[in-house]
Amino acid sequence: MQTSTRYSYSAEPKDHTGCKRGFIWTSQAYYCKSALAARDVIDNIMIGMYHPEGGTTGEFSIEWTKLGGRDCAQLKAYDDSWSALQLFADVLVKLAEHDDASITPAQVADLLLACGVVDLTKRVDSEVSDVHVNHERVDNFLAGLKLLNDDERMSVFSNFCRHCGSTDPKCTCMRDD
Repeated sequence: MQTSTRYSYSAEPKDHTGCKRGFIWTSQAYYCKSALAARDVIDNIMIGMYHPEGGTTGEFSIEWTKLGGRDCAQLKAYDDSWSALQLFADVLVKLAEHDDASITPAQVADLLLACGVVDLTKRVDSEVSDVHVNHERVDNFLAGLKLLNDDERMSVFSNFCRHCGSTDPKCTCMRDD
């Protein structure tokens, strides 16, 4: 039997050093309406290993969709997140206690917190409402945008993540759509 050489395998595990176990609960985030509207899900909790200065070394999600007339949770982990997934064995054990029990996003969030996973969700009532907005700078920016033609405006906006507005070129927000 001949083995395929089409796929390469790296024996080097991902380095999660300095990262913290965290989660982001989409429906509780300040950007929830646009994030959930862009996907065919009722709710979503992203779970993974997060760098303190931003970014992730691996994340997976639990998504809720309608299935058989009920809200159903689905664990979704792409192959680039498996090394992070194995660091959440305690969470999987706790989830197994709710097997086929129609677990809600709030119950999953509580379960994650009980396992010591940090809630990294950016909520309207805390981080965003405390941000000082320089309205003069915003007005000047908008005035400048109005002077641009359509192609120039599209060029400007292509520098921002269309989901969260980040200017981080490594933004992984909603990258799977």
